[in-house]
Amino acid sequence: MIIYKNADIITMAGNEIIHNGVIAVNGNKIVKVCSNDDFNMAELDGENHVIVDLSGKTVMPGLINSHMHLTMWRSFGSITLSKDTATQAFMAARNALNCIRKGVTSVRDMGHKDDVHMQLKKASEEGVILAPRIKAAIEIIEMSYGHAYHFCTQVDNSDQLVKAIRQQINFGTDFIKIIASHDDLWHIESEQNTVPWFSQEDLNLAVKTAHDVGVKLSAHANGSECIRRVVNAGFDCIEHGIFMTEDTAKLMKEKQITLVPTLSGYKENSQSYWNRGENWTKRYGKLWDSHRKSIEYAVKCGVNIAAGTDTLGTMPEEITLLHNAGMTKFEALAAATINGAVLLDLDDKVGSLEAGKLADFIVLSRNPLEDLSALEDITYVVFNGSFYDIKALDNIVPRCSIYIQGW
Repeated sequence: MIIYKNADIITMAGNEIIHNGVIAVNGNKIVKVCSNDDFNMAELDGENHVIVDLSGKTVMPGLINSHMHLTMWRSFGSITLSKDTATQAFMAARNALNCIRKGVTSVRDMGHKDDVHMQLKKASEEGVILAPRIKAAIEIIEMSYGHAYHFCTQVDNSDQLVKAIRQQINFGTDFIKIIASHDDLWHIESEQNTVPWFSQEDLNLAVKTAHDVGVKLSAHANGSECIRRVVNAGFDCIEHGIFMTEDTAKLMKEKQITLVPTLSGYKENSQSYWNRGENWTKRYGKLWDSHRKSIEYAVKCGVNIAAGTDTLGTMPEEITLLHNAGMTKFEALAAATINGAVLLDLDDKVGSLEAGKLADFIVLSRNPLEDLSALEDITYVVFNGSFYDIKALDNIVPRCSIYIQGW
């Protein structure tokens, strides 16, 4: 048994913060979380206890990235599938290690072609490779020639939509992702720079098909009309949500629909140094400007929010942007921990530090409730009970021109 002592512990179980606390770990499970004053070694089974002194450190649950793509995270250039499947697999494996380096112990991969992310998930579950806990959509579904059609399953009509959903459910997808808006019709100018790509009837049909067998649905949805349709259909989660209205935000709160805004993803996509192309950068610049306004409606109306980075953002950046949008520091940290765990249906295992849950936590040199930049200064990660020194991990990830510095 390993006893981690003398740290300040942000448990995310309610709003409890334990000063000078203890986390006792047996195998991959937490057996006790308490203050030093309430800790009695004699209560623990066994005799060979290892003590880890974390004096001056802050401990919190491992971060949960609720919207990301393991094959593309933080890489330069076009997101079109110009790389072969094997190279994409190697990139996904590298980013799986980067997740652990950055304190991300669970992820929600939003889908890709070639089954790379699903095979990575299987390999990690079988102990073949070190990777975060993965929940994933097998492939993204959209009506023909929609946003990012080059790596989506395209359907032409309602019958094909139902077939695609049933096929993914049969093959074991964790959830269904649908792209409900088209955001990159460069040659068509519109007030919101995005248009709906599904009818209300087809969105309703998608929800019924998946919910009939207990599978959740998530929608990439931007534009006030598209978001309204998705909310009316009863999706479980909205990704991005740019141009959300206050009335729609209120309805999301009422229906308990989660929002994963991916603020950092849009902010980064608006920057030219990623080499996405002039049209891309210009369009995302407009969307980012609008996103900073629409997210405030969600915060104001109390919509449940989970943190995600999409292809280019980082979790510390995302958490800081959520705080800037009106969430308290604690609420922003909850978006990256317990809220994400609930969305991924993992809240019985991770997301908070409690006896009986898995030993997933990060050790910080400073307290993020005082300064969110502390999330950039991770010293150790405990993932599924195993202890990782971040400096050691840093030394085994080589520099690579495909990625931004430090990735």
